[in-house]
Amino acid sequence: MRVGDPLEDPACAELAAVVARFAAHRGQSAFLQDPARYRAIVAGIGGGKSEVAAYAGGEALVAAPSYRMIYRSGGPWPVIRRVAGYWGEGLIATESRGNGWLQLFNGSRIWFAYAAEPDSLRAAEAAWAWLDEASLCPREAWTILLGRLRQQGPWPHRAWLTTTPRGEDWVWETFVRGRAGWSEERKRRYGYHHWTSYDNPGLREDDLEALAEAYGGEDSPWFRQEILADFVSFAGLVYADWDEAERVVTQVPQRSTFRRVVAGVDWGVAAPGCIIVLGETPAGALWVLDECYETGVITHGSPTSDDWLGRYLELAREWGIEVAFADPADKNAITAWQRAGVNVQPANNARLPGIRECQSALTRTWVVGPRCPNWLAERRQYHWRTDPKGQPLTDADPVKTNDHAMDAWRYAVMGMRELGPRHISAARIRKGRGLIPRQYGG
Repeated sequence: MRVGDPLEDPACAELAAVVARFAAHRGQSAFLQDPARYRAIVAGIGGGKSEVAAYAGGEALVAAPSYRMIYRSGGPWPVIRRVAGYWGEGLIATESRGNGWLQLFNGSRIWFAYAAEPDSLRAAEAAWAWLDEASLCPREAWTILLGRLRQQGPWPHRAWLTTTPRGEDWVWETFVRGRAGWSEERKRRYGYHHWTSYDNPGLREDDLEALAEAYGGEDSPWFRQEILADFVSFAGLVYADWDEAERVVTQVPQRSTFRRVVAGVDWGVAAPGCIIVLGETPAGALWVLDECYETGVITHGSPTSDDWLGRYLELAREWGIEVAFADPADKNAITAWQRAGVNVQPANNARLPGIRECQSALTRTWVVGPRCPNWLAERRQYHWRTDPKGQPLTDADPVKTNDHAMDAWRYAVMGMRELGPRHISAARIRKGRGLIPRQYGG
């Protein structure tokens, strides 16, 4: 196959308009022309950061925070397939989603991996690498990706990351912190590209207005982070007293470690939704074990199980979830899940009492970091409203933005407290019984 320039084909007027739109994006153009070996795109929501990263060739390794995020809408897999489609049929010769790769017409292959388990990245060798949603990934994932850039041949061995900022994290430390004082050589090696949602010519004015309203307007720190792509440090954190360095682990514990496992469910279709899996040991320690965090997923009714019910059942089979506690606002979804055989109950949604319970629970809480990137990201940003002088209002509700994992976790913590102790034998779990919630008799 010969891949030509689609702009030269008069039959491709619509395609030409799409390509012209990308060319009009000054941030994307600057990124594509940057010779730096390591590059970062930090952009606002809808800024076009993932789509520009899909223009590349050669053997590749592409990673995202979790398996689900690779294949979700806007994730690396659909973005690369869509961009390849702009250049006509045949650019992608074959693909295997089950094995996680796309092969191009010239024999080059793009491998997909998930950064939740950084050691899984070590087996590959690549000419280039891309880490998507980097602020939700551990620093180790980026370090390991760089170490895999050793494919033999005349390759430049380059890597880049794309992300919306999540506070002053390792991305900020690697590409931004103290940059004005860097040597010219270091600046050439680490290219940094920043743009806001407003810089994307593909977003309509009414879309931008809706985004600004959703994130609290121009005076909101959420607006600065999500729309202006600033690295924001949030004051007045709700869950400030917790040592992340000490309490985040990478090793996934065995199910038999826990006397019970429950889930919290925060419904989301247009906005993100989240399921949090919470385990309790016989000694009373709590573990945030797993999460599913997605946008654009219906609560139930998909003939292919591509809905929240299907995602919950996957988690239930893995963890032996006893009962789910779901946002009581959607009674129809709860009823549908119950009719499907799921032991789901309306959650206790008393917000301030629930927050106090979670603050107390944090003193005995550990988190499986690679499985729960959104829980960790939201915990660092979940903050109280403030008075006109900027002082936190700790007797009022927190800011109601990007709190989906926090809400789901709160439902699970409150539900765990209200259930009281019960032991489910490890032998029953090992025999493969009781993996669907109702079979636990919860």
